[in-house]
Amino acid sequence: MPASVTVRYWAGAQRAAGVEIETLSAGTIGELRAELQARPALARIAAVASFLVDGQQADDTAALRDGAEVDVLPPFAGGSTERMSALVTGRVQGVGFRYWVRREAESLGLAGSATNLPDGRVEVVAQGPRETCESLLAELQSASTPGAVSDVSVSWSEAAADLTRFVVH
Repeated sequence: MPASVTVRYWAGAQRAAGVEIETLSAGTIGELRAELQARPALARIAAVASFLVDGQQADDTAALRDGAEVDVLPPFAGGSTERMSALVTGRVQGVGFRYWVRREAESLGLAGSATNLPDGRVEVVAQGPRETCESLLAELQSASTPGAVSDVSVSWSEAAADLTRFVVH
């Protein structure tokens, strides 16, 4: 039987949900995750988010009780993270590329930036779990980008505490 729970969104999950807190009904974390994944703006974040129930880590099998508080944490809000720095070459300035990158990164729950460089390239910095950053990298290399990407060079480093959201410069 579904329970009425208070759901609190953090970081990129909050931006995607458009609210900080809401009340939802679900019997398990798995059911709650499925409900969130059915929302286009939250689908990608919900797939990789961690969930806390009353402050305790919970997996998809965890049963929910009426009145429980559930925190939805995108990957970079906790756990092991890495920093990806990518230099994107091609026709990537003046075509909405940086704003497209921000939308893609936020949908994955990543923090970072997209910056036009004087030489016509765009520098993309993203921080989060490596597999999530690799998802963004795959999007940067796909045919769905605005403009035309001819090359993406990438380097990896340790995460730093200076990134808390995704910005466009």
